[in-house]
Amino acid sequence: MGIVAKQSIYNTVIIFAGAFLGAINILFLFPIILPDEQIGLTRILLSFTVLFSQFVSLGSQSMLVKFIPIFRSNFAYKGSATYIFKISVIGFIVSCLILFFGKPIFNHFYLENSSLFIEYFFYLIPLILFQLLINYLSGFLQALFKSVFPLFVNEIIIRILQTTILILFYFSFIDFEIFMLLFVLNYAIASGVLLLFVLIKKYFKINSQNKISKKEKTQIIKFGFANTLTGLAGNLTNRIDLLMIGSIVGAVGISTQDNNQGLYYITIYAIASYMAALIEMPARALANIASTFVSKAWKENDINTIRSLYKKSSTNQLIIGLLIFIGIWASIDNLLIITGKDYSEGKYVFLFLALAKLFNIAAGINGKIIMLSKHYIVITYLTFSLAIITFISNLYFIPLFESLPGRCGIEGAAFATALSIFLFNIFSFLYLKLKFNLQPYTLKTLYIILFGLLSYISIFILDDFSNNYLDIILKSLLICIIFIPLILLSKVSTDINDLFKIIFKRK
Repeated sequence: MGIVAKQSIYNTVIIFAGAFLGAINILFLFPIILPDEQIGLTRILLSFTVLFSQFVSLGSQSMLVKFIPIFRSNFAYKGSATYIFKISVIGFIVSCLILFFGKPIFNHFYLENSSLFIEYFFYLIPLILFQLLINYLSGFLQALFKSVFPLFVNEIIIRILQTTILILFYFSFIDFEIFMLLFVLNYAIASGVLLLFVLIKKYFKINSQNKISKKEKTQIIKFGFANTLTGLAGNLTNRIDLLMIGSIVGAVGISTQDNNQGLYYITIYAIASYMAALIEMPARALANIASTFVSKAWKENDINTIRSLYKKSSTNQLIIGLLIFIGIWASIDNLLIITGKDYSEGKYVFLFLALAKLFNIAAGINGKIIMLSKHYIVITYLTFSLAIITFISNLYFIPLFESLPGRCGIEGAAFATALSIFLFNIFSFLYLKLKFNLQPYTLKTLYIILFGLLSYISIFILDDFSNNYLDIILKSLLICIIFIPLILLSKVSTDINDLFKIIFKRK
């Protein structure tokens, strides 16, 4: 088994463990412990944090992944790591100025419908600072082929800390003000752990001579600017739905705190969206390590390695993602009421987003391949165009779905986001096929989809159980009992077969 497969396995284990902890937090503890408006507050703060940290740092994480492998043979990475860090520092100063002078604009859009967010608005400043550090250090370690530890910090440590403060709040050891301070502190701890790891391992080298040339600085800035537009547009495509819900979706007929109807619906949307995001877990595990190898392959013009990664990423991601999708959809009604609160309005939010994400992971690492090539500007144009389409389609579909009987508008946001994801992958597929004759699909793709359909149909032999937990467990077990053996026996993925051999210690 190759290094990509091995590190992807480690990353997958960490990501799924993190997903389990995240599910406990977001699907169970948050709804049980906090009012919906306060849950919505945490989600909108994190969404803006991600957007700002991507924008103001010029995408430092991607710049490190792109250029550290190129300069690694030189002393201190030829000063590239230090130079990119300076960009992040400048970016943080810019973000502080934007937030300070731009607060009246946020008031205009959110004060009426999400007033609690305005009350905690300046919590964004420390959150952005710590997220910038996390992004930088994670990208730096990823570029050195050390992707496992930063993933552990982001997926495990942060979520354990969140669980801890939720429990403290539940037992009244802290009030909500202290809870929010500790919520921010979680990210400070995560960035501190990553920094300590880098210093102890002596990975970071200070280059006082700063040997990076003016031409190379221009290359970094050019890539960073294009990547920023790409990352910002991509994050807007994925998060603008939630941000617009907080601003324009009203809570018709719902009893909530005054001026926080938007945060209430953000909570429903975030829970359904998180369940859909679980489908992308295997894609994230592979992308964290594969990006570095794709960058190296482009440098060496090794198109065969890229072709292999493209096909394997599609196959492996589809297998795991499809299993997660049918497992959740088989029990979606139970999952949305399991905490005692009724979040059933999020059912079709999940369906729209889940189908889009399933299509996205089945397309493999198409975006990464283009972004790390010399044609990266194509992704910039594409994602920026799709961000505009997403914004316009949200403006259209949210009111459209809100006007339908029994709908509240959040389904329209999900539909608009799903539409953009479909368009992105269709254009990326066509570009790679026409430009490089690369495409990820084989006959195995059809087999995997067929196995998924057979597994889902099988649950209809079971009667529904009055106990929600028992119903979820039995349906999930039946799906796994049918799907997993079909995948192993058909040998559609050598990586997954090798993984099972390792688990059961077979030679």
